[in-house]
Amino acid sequence: MDAFLRKHRAFLLSTLYLITGLMLLGYATLYSRRDVAIADALQLNRLVEEENRALAELAKKQKKAEAAPQEGIRSLPTFLERINSIAQKTTVIIKELTPSRDTDLKFLLKITSDYMTFLRFAAELESLNLVINDLQVRPYDPTKTPPVHAIEFSITPRNDAAPMSDDRVVALRDQVASLDKRNPFQRFAFNATTKEVSAEIDLTWIHKLSGVGRVGDRKVATINVRNETKDYSVGDELEPGLTITAIENDRVQLQKKTGDGTTRYVMRFRRSAVSKQP
Repeated sequence: MDAFLRKHRAFLLSTLYLITGLMLLGYATLYSRRDVAIADALQLNRLVEEENRALAELAKKQKKAEAAPQEGIRSLPTFLERINSIAQKTTVIIKELTPSRDTDLKFLLKITSDYMTFLRFAAELESLNLVINDLQVRPYDPTKTPPVHAIEFSITPRNDAAPMSDDRVVALRDQVASLDKRNPFQRFAFNATTKEVSAEIDLTWIHKLSGVGRVGDRKVATINVRNETKDYSVGDELEPGLTITAIENDRVQLQKKTGDGTTRYVMRFRRSAVSKQP
């Protein structure tokens, strides 16, 4: 036996080293695959966790969006019916209701009304789910009692301007119903020609006077009426029955004959850049 081992020692050692090496290689290969599998599992777990967090955040945002009031209108007839109902209730005639140039969610509303009627109209609007802003009040007809103003403001409806009912709305209606209020917008026009305060209907913010000049020996005024700009002279009609009687450097005088007599009108250059409407 000893002689066999001595004779084949080199072969036996080589075989032993080979077997040992194969075993180590197999172990290393299996261990490496195990590490790779564990690493892949950890990576997959991280991806699943990130996806779950993203889905949870999306669900949270969607739930918050559903709970918040939706701006805009989904049913145009419903929205118009609610606005018209308030106008009829408060005897207000809506002159214009147009989409805002700033955003599709906002509408510009124009009316002519006395101060107390406007307050009632605004209080009723407050009972709807909408936001009121950009209020502008300008003189229109000081000859009336009470005086009539040209009023415009923007409204942003939410959920089709659905009606709301709460203590704030009730309190607002009660406050408006009281009659001990001063009209902060009442004023009279000063006529520079006659040097006196006169009762003229002010068309400055109804139509737009953009220029006064001459064509030959004829004085003309450039006026925008219902989005159409034209040159007018003395004697021309701005609209049926409304005739230009004088064109001055800073204004245009007009008059209209009615069954009760002659009504005078004045149109000046606009001094404010607040309104973007023509």
